[in-house]
Amino acid sequence: MAVTEQSRSLARSSTEGWLATLNVETGLYIAFGLLALTLRFANLGEPPFSSLEAREALAVWRFVNASESAPIQPVSAAWFTLTALTFSLFSGNEFWARFWPMIAGEALVFAPLFFRRELGRGAALIACALLAISPVMLAASRTADGATLAAASLLLIAIGLRKISNNTTLGIALTGLGLGLGLAVGPRFVSGAAAALLMMGTVVLVRPEAARALRRGWAAVQPFAWHILAVAGVALVFVASAGFINPPGLSAAGAALPRWIASWQITPAMRPAWLVPQMIAVYEPLLTAFGIGGLYVAFLSGLWQAVASRVQNIFAARESELQPAFAGGGAANFDWRGTASGLSAAAIGGLLFGILYLGREASDAVWVVLPLAALSGKVLAETFSGEWFEGEWETVLAQAGVLFVMFAFLYFQVAGYARGYALFAECPAIFQRIIAGPDCAVTAHLYLAGGVLTLGIFVTVMFALGWSQLSAVRGAVLALSVATTIATLGAGLGLTQWRATDPNELWVTTPSSDNLRLMMKSIRDISQRTTGKVEDIEIAVMADPTLNEGDGLLGWELREFPNAHFVDSLALAKNSPIVLTSSVVSEPELGSAYVGESYGAQSHSVSADLTLQNLLNWWMYRTWPSEFSRRVDMWTRVDIHNLSQK
Repeated sequence: MAVTEQSRSLARSSTEGWLATLNVETGLYIAFGLLALTLRFANLGEPPFSSLEAREALAVWRFVNASESAPIQPVSAAWFTLTALTFSLFSGNEFWARFWPMIAGEALVFAPLFFRRELGRGAALIACALLAISPVMLAASRTADGATLAAASLLLIAIGLRKISNNTTLGIALTGLGLGLGLAVGPRFVSGAAAALLMMGTVVLVRPEAARALRRGWAAVQPFAWHILAVAGVALVFVASAGFINPPGLSAAGAALPRWIASWQITPAMRPAWLVPQMIAVYEPLLTAFGIGGLYVAFLSGLWQAVASRVQNIFAARESELQPAFAGGGAANFDWRGTASGLSAAAIGGLLFGILYLGREASDAVWVVLPLAALSGKVLAETFSGEWFEGEWETVLAQAGVLFVMFAFLYFQVAGYARGYALFAECPAIFQRIIAGPDCAVTAHLYLAGGVLTLGIFVTVMFALGWSQLSAVRGAVLALSVATTIATLGAGLGLTQWRATDPNELWVTTPSSDNLRLMMKSIRDISQRTTGKVEDIEIAVMADPTLNEGDGLLGWELREFPNAHFVDSLALAKNSPIVLTSSVVSEPELGSAYVGESYGAQSHSVSADLTLQNLLNWWMYRTWPSEFSRRVDMWTRVDIHNLSQK
């Protein structure tokens, strides 16, 4: 009886201890994790593959299904192995091809949690929330490549290196596992490592004391270097070779560095140098706004405080009114300027890598977003830290409400100008005096927007003079954070959900069109009606000779059709029930009567007048001229077509 009572007591104390850990902070981490998972998981398999994604997924599918077609060497051996596991257990489709990048992207959301000691609890929590809704992180997590796997590998290395001094065995295991996994990931990991080195270089340049910390860290790790390399070697061989089932995967891992070096060549397909800064500015308004705030704290606050101090000495009688922003507590004294300068330098280093690297991709913006999210989290946490005086909450909320309404009005005015909406049926005389030309009623939107922006600054100054500068700053930051959070969510959902196949988005230059799904549905319907099976009809593919279609997009779409074959000439396609040709082949000679239908497969943006109105229209709505860069024509033999129509 005593033993039973003791067991109950232990169970009760264990339960109470577990419940005690479920505080508000833990609950918020769980909530942010669920939000990130929802955004990454929703419709994960809906957008069609890009050409590169299709090639990689087709390599896995052929390996898993022991296809008679020639094997394809993957770019990322680690992604290949992980995806081969899910293809074997479940199904070979777009969802499972993107599953592991999504899981790695979910793990990256919690990266700031492991650096809570340096960032602070509040900053780490806010940084996790920012990464959960970041459009760049969201898009990278929904792309079938090694970008998020590379970032997760670097995170494992960083965590392992931190733990070596406290728990040597665990630290060696994590560091070696991260290094081995990263080497198996491929060129993306090499890019991440190069970006990390450049980021550390900029941090040391800004904060020389960081060099001493790096030397101390290396001294602590050096005795275990061979142990780490041994673990990394085992992990590399096991992951790259898919558990020794796919030895050619080791050659794919070995080709990572040569591939990365080769990507430094100038090619027509090279993305522009401003791609990564453009990605941050367009898709990350929240991080951009508060990243600028962090840059101010890191590099300009000292100068501003020195100037304000001189003014205070001149007007000593008004000293309390002329204190610099944030004076009085919390972010007031900028005790966290060192942290801000380090994170700012890291973000600048990641940005420099994106500009300098010739083989850049849109996902290289990840190396900027990670430190920028930590910096923005620090700005927000420090802004709202410190003492809260009686009545300040009401003041902050009142100012934030007023400013948010102004932000909304500002947005609608800029949107009205971008869309070309006339504000008045007839432009009033007061506007005609300052706006010349027939577009007065449209251009008036910009003047109203400028007026509202000026009024917002005036309101903030009045709140600062009437109450306190700290309250005014908090109200402005609160309004700006709500407005930019809405804008960030809109940009992320547009990039990954609403406009996932729009060529005017920056993630992919020539995204695949949903028309490919329509074509495959038509082919399956015809096959079902003529052969009784949805994938049994004979298909001949005569595609663009400059493209290796059999190992690309069409090869992926036709992977489950056993009677589909790719031919080099139309003579080999004569009398096939269905013939697929590229748009460069018009009216093919096929020996019989055929009915043709054209499907736009991929599209791209085209040049247009770069006016302010067009630029704003693209920035807000992604409205820009585009056209199909590639078409696939489906030719159905008349007798098959007529039979399928019955």
